[in-house]
Amino acid sequence: MQVESAKMYLQGFVLKEQDVRRLHDVISEQLKKVNSNSISFKYNIKYANGAIAESMDFEELFLADNSGSSAIVRLQLTGICQKDSNESRINVEFRNVDSFNEDTNIPIRHTILGQDRDWVFITSSLIEERIQKTKRLSFNHIGQKGFGRVFLRLILPMLIPFIFLLPLLFSINDVSTVKQEKLAQIQGIEKKWRQAKYKDQMEMLLDLEKYKVESDQTLKPPKPYGGLPIGKWIIFGLLILVALTWFLFKYYLVYNFCWGEYLEEFKRKENIRKLVFSVIIGTVLLGIVVNLISSYVWERM
Repeated sequence: MQVESAKMYLQGFVLKEQDVRRLHDVISEQLKKVNSNSISFKYNIKYANGAIAESMDFEELFLADNSGSSAIVRLQLTGICQKDSNESRINVEFRNVDSFNEDTNIPIRHTILGQDRDWVFITSSLIEERIQKTKRLSFNHIGQKGFGRVFLRLILPMLIPFIFLLPLLFSINDVSTVKQEKLAQIQGIEKKWRQAKYKDQMEMLLDLEKYKVESDQTLKPPKPYGGLPIGKWIIFGLLILVALTWFLFKYYLVYNFCWGEYLEEFKRKENIRKLVFSVIIGTVLLGIVVNLISSYVWERM
């Protein structure tokens, strides 16, 4: 009975030379369990310029420059074994789906064909284990399955307006609080007057004047969004979002064949991204610490 297992992976990858070699070893070891005397391999590489190369030599995969127009955008490993006129096949494929020359959005897939169900299932598990070790978060595929789809398509659009309106809601609460304090002060003065606690009119007038001074200082609620119109804050937020998107697109490489000249480029961009994020996070944490210390010192004074 012929059994087939096929699986797709909606994820990015960092595929290094040692990962390819280990994956190749797994394929070879599994095919030897079928028939060690009839195993053949075929390797296909597609480059950024659209050229496709086919080879029977495994070591040739790592001899390419792998940069510019010669950058690898697709790698396919195929192992074949014959036994009693029956064919067993293992095929694993990695694609840079961001490349203009790729017409699919499936970055990784494997197909296993065999005559023994247990062999197919075990081989599929071993291949999946090797693929998961190369996993990298891909923003392209967030929201295509499960809760991510609900979050991006329903919850997130509802949250964005709320985030911009949040400071305005707080400022409305501040105005309401100030009005209540104002009314309480007036009621306090009125209560003292009715209970004849003022010795004369001058004392009551002094209380009213004190109240006016306090009102001048406290009845000016903080302006929402730091005094800037809401439209400017929205534009400012959108500009930050665009800048962050550009930065991630340029310095967070999702589909990576890490050997040859591309390896140095990958390391350089990874170091820049980590440095920038470290500086941003460090600045935010430093600001929080300084603010807490200044508040503590001010309360002690």
